Amino acid sequence: MLLRRRQQNARSQSEERKAALVLTLRVQVLLRTLEKKRGETEETRDFRPIMELRNKMIELQKK
Repeated sequence: MLLRRRQQNARSQSEERKAALVLTLRVQVLLRTLEKKRGETEETRDFRPIMELRNKMIELQKK
């Protein structure tokens, strides 16, 4: 009973990590798409909001 519950918890945590990774990748693709549409380059864009979002995603993946 306890083992089954632990396995289910491990599975759900693994699924949450996968979902967080997929979300992170989707956000990165969307950000790059927006940058291309705006004609922005690495030199001209503001990294702060992107890095804050990236850091939050990393925190979620660690949990």
